[in-house]
Amino acid sequence: RFFWSLMSEMHLAEVSERFGLLLEEYLRCCGPHRGELLKMAEVESLLVRAAKLVQTEPKSHRIQVLRQELASMAFPDRFQVALDPRIECSGLVVEKCRCMDSKKVPLWLVFTNADPLGRNHTVMYKSGDDLRQDALTLQIIRIMEHQWEREGLDLRLSPYGCVATGDEKGFIEIVLNSDTTANITKRYSGGATGAFSKEPMARFLKEHNPTDSEYGEAVETFLRSLAGYCVATYVIGIGDRHNDNVMLSRKGHLFHIDFGHFLGNFKSKLGVKRERAPFVFTPDFAYVLGDKGSETFERFVRVCCQAYNIL
Repeated sequence: RFFWSLMSEMHLAEVSERFGLLLEEYLRCCGPHRGELLKMAEVESLLVRAAKLVQTEPKSHRIQVLRQELASMAFPDRFQVALDPRIECSGLVVEKCRCMDSKKVPLWLVFTNADPLGRNHTVMYKSGDDLRQDALTLQIIRIMEHQWEREGLDLRLSPYGCVATGDEKGFIEIVLNSDTTANITKRYSGGATGAFSKEPMARFLKEHNPTDSEYGEAVETFLRSLAGYCVATYVIGIGDRHNDNVMLSRKGHLFHIDFGHFLGNFKSKLGVKRERAPFVFTPDFAYVLGDKGSETFERFVRVCCQAYNIL
């Protein structure tokens, strides 16, 4: 983390000399770890090449071009990915790699685990997006989570991994078995009026947790993680919240992604602030908790107050 934190700032003239000296000293003294960092940097240079290539291709050809490019690359026999150095990889599962649809065309990559009994490592690689603010926000959320846990409050948060590795490039952890609340609303509410339905989140959780005990556990996880993110996003002043950057896992973990606006730096149009709500809490979330007045809803309010007071 120390190495990549310095690397992600090296393009800034005001710190490049100081950080360059720190990097030089670190690399002189870190022993065999230097070889691992070199391999990581080699892998990333290959990914930058692939990312820049697909950005120039028409949408219909991107996945095919990406897979051809990745298949032709010579990766080291064993290497780590900056996102999680505990996992060693041995290449890519090329047929599972693809491009995302968003503007900067991030890459969805599945690395082969060098341990034959280990799970493959799924990440998103972005070139052309500054991930430093996302990484900072997630670091603050983790600090909040540690503070809550020290006070005996487990909010079951899922702050995903995010590492900026240079000027507008880096890795983001993919949280598998989860979807955006926008997609869940489309799928489980039916038709154009789906945005006004209160049931999509409950239906999603019920489908993936069919027994009463499983559903009860999913609702408990939903209550705790929702409380954590309501308080965290309010305290940090996270803006630009909409149902494409709030996600829900099958087990009930709610979490936010994409922290481009924080510390109250909200979008405005013609001088009018577009952010009206202090945090995201919608009728379909309240429905999962039994709606206002229910015991579960009241407990959710108490957990939010406890979390806020601890901070």
